[in-house]
Amino acid sequence: MLPPCQTRGFMLVYKPEKLLSAYMSGEFCQSNEEILSKLRAALPFMEPKNYRGISREPLVPWSKIDEDEFQRSGKTLVDLQRDQTARRKFLEINREDRYNWGGDYNTELIQERSAAEEIRLIVDLPEDFEIIEVARGNFGTKYNFLGFDIGYWGGDHYSLICDSAVMPHWHGPDPECFEELGKQLRCLNEHLLFSKPKDAEEFRKYYRSQPWAEEEYPQGEFCIIQVTTVSIVV
Repeated sequence: MLPPCQTRGFMLVYKPEKLLSAYMSGEFCQSNEEILSKLRAALPFMEPKNYRGISREPLVPWSKIDEDEFQRSGKTLVDLQRDQTARRKFLEINREDRYNWGGDYNTELIQERSAAEEIRLIVDLPEDFEIIEVARGNFGTKYNFLGFDIGYWGGDHYSLICDSAVMPHWHGPDPECFEELGKQLRCLNEHLLFSKPKDAEEFRKYYRSQPWAEEEYPQGEFCIIQVTTVSIVV
């Protein structure tokens, strides 16, 4: 059975300050403190705590794989215990385990805002999460517009903006490219996202040309994704 095509939906993601705190205290950041300091100095206009894009560790529904691991572990794995009630409710709302539906299918997507709000109420720490609406193509929204990110629609929600300049981890830029990267990102808005799809497209072209960047496979995997927050209805 092939997954249906998705173009819009809601996700529960960590708020920026929560995500940044975890990143700063992580092993990768601690081990690369010097080069990250140089990157920050080269891009002084970018404040990581303001990033509100797609790469914010969205809540994932419970899966058969989780259940098997949970039973084998003797129910002691901390990350399986965390948000378990909410994740099981998430699976119930989605009606089936879609864990293996592939990178172009967003398993963390919730179709109805009311369902997203219901799930958020039963996560362990609701104050750590916000609900965002994401859309690829057919842009426009009745919610509070944040901007356009670029990255994977599903999978691990890799973001070109986040991994190159906000919280690098997998494919950070070479130091000799810091200055040019800064020029390419100067038009980001206060949420460290692009305000216009055409600006996002220009950065996508630049990113694809860089030897340090993540390789796009298959072609078209780097989606331009509109991000809005449902905290404020406009």
